[in-house]
Formats: sequence, structure tokens, C-alpha cells
Amino acid sequence: MNRLRENASDILPAVPSEPEHEQLGASTARLLLAAIVVVFVACGFVVLAGTPPFEANDEPDHLRNVESLISGEMYRIGATGGLESHQPPLYYLLLAGYQRALGIAEHGTRPTYIEVGGPQLGLWNHDTPSDGDDQRFVDLMRITGLVMGAGVVVLAYATTRLVAASRATALIAAAIVATLPKFVFLSAVVNNDNLVNLIGAAVVYVSIRAVTTTTEPGRRAVHLYAAGLGLLVGCALATKLTAVAVILPAAFAVMIVARRSRTSRTAWPLFATLSVIPSIPWAIFTYREYDDPFAGRVSGEYFDAVIPGLMRKQLTSDVFLHQLPEGIWKTFWYSSGWNQYSWSNLAYLPLWLVAFPAFAYGTWRLWSTRSRRPEAAVFGLTTIAAISVFVYIGSITTGVQARVTFVGLIALAIVAAIGLERVPVRARLLLPAMSLVGTLIAIRSDVIHLFVNR
Repeated sequence: MNRLRENASDILPAVPSEPEHEQLGASTARLLLAAIVVVFVACGFVVLAGTPPFEANDEPDHLRNVESLISGEMYRIGATGGLESHQPPLYYLLLAGYQRALGIAEHGTRPTYIEVGGPQLGLWNHDTPSDGDDQRFVDLMRITGLVMGAGVVVLAYATTRLVAASRATALIAAAIVATLPKFVFLSAVVNNDNLVNLIGAAVVYVSIRAVTTTTEPGRRAVHLYAAGLGLLVGCALATKLTAVAVILPAAFAVMIVARRSRTSRTAWPLFATLSVIPSIPWAIFTYREYDDPFAGRVSGEYFDAVIPGLMRKQLTSDVFLHQLPEGIWKTFWYSSGWNQYSWSNLAYLPLWLVAFPAFAYGTWRLWSTRSRRPEAAVFGLTTIAAISVFVYIGSITTGVQARVTFVGLIALAIVAAIGLERVPVRARLLLPAMSLVGTLIAIRSDVIHLFVNR
């Protein structure tokens, strides 16, 4: 395989060299990256251990799918299924394998609601003899999310190193991801978004490696990129259908490397085939069970029955002018529990005042340098696709949640970090520092205060 670019300084003519006192050695950068990962895991672990079992967004339903697989049965949409029974199975298969490896038998996932007007907080009754056992079981399952989240943080650093000469910039990108309150809370619970986020980060990383190849790639290298990206896309779609956002950057990267080596006739079929294969079993199962490949119609009917009003019957201007903008404004940064805990609108203002200009300037810097446009296109297509999925989900349901954009989270963080490159390193810490403070405030108010000190 052709040598891939390990340092991107030769394609960054617009970026001045860092002052000597701000330059970081490789060993120092690795230690700082490890520290960032430790901070992320520590914050996530407090959320993990402090949140009672099942008190996270759809957590009982995600776990119900896992336990169905543990019992040897496939979960199904209907009276015996949960709110996540329409989801593809890859995440649940991985968790089922993890549970079997730990030697844990099938566990109950049907908690009872608290009594109306009772002293407990949350949704479920935890004043039961089995609550301690439930907590230990759920905590073990939640650990997988922290591992996946830590992988996203590391991939943010590794990807930035492919497009930016500065290790400080790579560390800032990793820190932006690691301190984002919503990402910390999401990674600390059982949710198939965690696997999608990790795969999405891997797609961005491989796509950037592909488009930043220093020399004309050989046939074998192109086929490896096409196969790798195809398999990643296929696994993402076999985890959650909202992961369609990963198709655009992956397809663009395959197009670039195939065009450079004139192997598009073989690269494209390989990419397309591997993108489809992982989802074929799920498509066959849903077709046989419901006469509805991927269960889109059946799941919509099920939600209409169990959560009246979730599926939108008509679109109004209020959806696009108020609900979707407010959803991005608030839920991108933070919402916890079953999304019932959030900050006031003004609390998000400092974060957006730094993050949005940094992202806009970073986008302009990437695109304004011709040699950097392939990387800019990968980041841009990832961002556009992720936001498009958010808009689509928010237009067909009332569940306006920006966490679906996290499939492209490292693209957003890297571009913002590049946008901050022209300011001193200490000033670049402002955004992750504010995010970390927000994470600590959220942990204190919505975990420790609500549950630990209850």
C-alpha cells in the first residue's frame, strides 16, 4: 500500500507554524490525550454509577432487545416488544455477546413505574429488593458505551493529525468531543447511538486518510479503502438506520481514490456490496415478519398506538422556524435522563458564541485552500448529512433530538478546532473548558442532586 500522510504540514500553507513555546512533542501529546480520555471516562463513570438502573432515555427498551437475544429469541415489534424493537440488531448482538462473555444470565428489563405523588424521582420504582442487582447489571452494560465514547475521542485526535500540523489542534478537537455534556451523558448509558457514533467517527477517519493519500494510490490500496468504508457503512446501517449520514463522506472518499487510480469499475461495486451485506439479514427478517423491509411502516403504526402524537401527521412552519432550531440550540449541548432535564435557553449562549464562529471560520479556512478541499468536502458532507438526518427525524416525529448528529461529531469538533488555530493555545481551551464546566454542573444537578442524594 502506498505510504499515507502522517503529518499534514505540507498541505497547510495557510497555517503559520506554532510559536516554539507552544509546540508539543509526541510523548507530551500522548500524555495529554490520555488525560483527556481519563477526564471523559471519569465524568461518564459518575453518570453511569449515579444514575439508577433504567433511568436513561429508552434504556429499558434497548436492554430488552439484548435480553431477547440472550434468551435465544429475536425481538419483535408489538405488545411484547419495546420502544426500540424497530432497531437493527448489530448493537444488541454485540452487547449480548459481551453479556455472555461475562457469564451473566438473562436479566429482567421491565421495571415498574413509581407511584404518582411518591417521594422518589425519575420514572421507575427503585424501592425494591432487586434494585441493587439491577444497578450492578445495568452498570456493567453501560460500561460498553464509555468504551465506545473513548474510541470517538481518540479518533477525533487521530483524524485531526491527518489534516493539521499542530498536535495542539488535535488535542483541542479531542477535548471538545470529550467534554460535550450531552455526549458524556449519552455514552454513559445503554443506547445504540453509542455504536453509531463510534462507527461514524471511524468512517470520517478512514475517509480523511483516503483523500489525503500523498501519491497516486495503487489498485490494492483503493480496494482496501472501498472495502473498509463499505463495511463500516454496512455496520452503521445494521446498527441504526439514521446512520445513513455516513454514506455521503464514505462515497466521496471512494470516488476520490478511485478516480486517482482509475479503478472505479471495481472499487464502486466493492463499496456498494459491503455497504448492503450487513443489513440483508435484518431486511429479510422484517420482510418475513411484517411484509415491510426494515419495518418503517410497521414501527410508525406501533408508535401511533403506544405513544399517540409522536408521529407527526402534518408539517407546519412552526416545526422549521421554532421546534427544530430550538432542538439544535438545546439538545446538542445537553439534555439528560429521558430528555426531561435541560438548561435554560441562555445557558447555551456562551457555548454557541464560541463554537459556531470557530466552526464557520474553520470551514472557510479549509475550503479557501485548494489543496485542502477534499478534506473540507469530507467534513462538510458529514455535517450536512448529519443535520439532514436530524431535520428528517424532527419532521416526521415530535422527538427533536440533536444526538443523531453525533454520527458526525468529530467532523464538527475538528473543523471548530481548526477555526481556533490562529488564537493562542490557552485561549483555545475556552470551548472545552466551558463544556467541562457544563458537564460538571449537569452531573451535580441531574445526577448527584436528583438521584445520589435523594
